[in-house]
Amino acid sequence: TDAEKAEYAASLISIGAVNEGLKLLSSVDSQKVPDSLLFTAFAYFAKWDYARSIPVLESYLRMTPTTSYAYLVGQLNLAPALIFCGEYDEARKTLSAVMEAAKQRNLGLVLGNALQLMAGLHVYQGQYDEAENFAQQAMQALQVGQGNYLLLARKWEAIAAYLKNPTANAKQLDLIRKEARRLGRWEVLRDCDYFQAVCGGDEALLQFLYFGSPHTAFRNRLERE
Repeated sequence: TDAEKAEYAASLISIGAVNEGLKLLSSVDSQKVPDSLLFTAFAYFAKWDYARSIPVLESYLRMTPTTSYAYLVGQLNLAPALIFCGEYDEARKTLSAVMEAAKQRNLGLVLGNALQLMAGLHVYQGQYDEAENFAQQAMQALQVGQGNYLLLARKWEAIAAYLKNPTANAKQLDLIRKEARRLGRWEVLRDCDYFQAVCGGDEALLQFLYFGSPHTAFRNRLERE
């Protein structure tokens, strides 16, 4: 069935067989299985091809009830794609709506994730004090035991602190790197390296990132910096 194919494709994507997963998802009727669009977006995320994920996620949101939890999940995935593509106003609008809904419905995990993404948005815009503030709010909103999500908030706090004062806060960023390596959170490690290389002017690290990435979209982003 389409549902079974979509679930199998999601499993393929989760173990790194991204192209195989995308090929299988292309044969799924998204009208019958809307989650197939979400899985397709995840595949594009894995390839750092955020631009291609945006229309897919917008289609997912159009066919998802606006009052459902799934709609919030869709928005939380759309926001980082918008941020990466520089559509900051749309990202802020999306995250503000998620935060409002999460507060009304007492959804701590959703709120915490929206707050850490808002921290990332402010880092991208060079607003480091605001980024630290949102990261700290995210850590307060996320419950103990949500270690994976807490690491994202701590990452943005460390990146913002480093970009404000690289000399004083390099150790904080290195601690996040070490934890990311230990947990196998390579996207967290890449974010730390990315901002140190691009914003911190580390040319050697920039070269390492560029030639060490297999993802064309990520290398194109580095070329534009």
